Amino acid sequence: MNYKTCYVCKKVKEMDKFVKHKLSVGGRANICKECKNRYIREYRRSNIEKYNNRYRNTEKYLEQQRVGQRKYNAENPKKIEAHRLTKKVGTKKVICAVCGGVENLEYHHSDYDKPLEVIILCRDCHRKAHNAKTN
Repeated sequence: MNYKTCYVCKKVKEMDKFVKHKLSVGGRANICKECKNRYIREYRRSNIEKYNNRYRNTEKYLEQQRVGQRKYNAENPKKIEAHRLTKKVGTKKVICAVCGGVENLEYHHSDYDKPLEVIILCRDCHRKAHNAKTN
């Protein structure tokens, strides 16, 4: 088996641990797969808007969103109606019922059969309430 040194991590590794590159010696680049993947992750994180905008402006993405929304609406008619009624009634979001926070307030429906019975929770307390329900 042939070996090669990665120019990033400086480790000697087997050739199959390197990314393919037809112009390089031996058909493999001089960067190992591990380092290449780390570089790609870091680059995408630092350029997240570029990647999000590139994909989100495609018709394929928009169609997936429409299909997903229709599916969610069909599977959760009580939730949709509860959210619609809550907006229509216009309950004022003032303070979280659990921690007393005043930012990122959301409506929590403990029972979707009673759509107007809502508890006002901050985002963190709302997540905790749903996690407690599922666990």
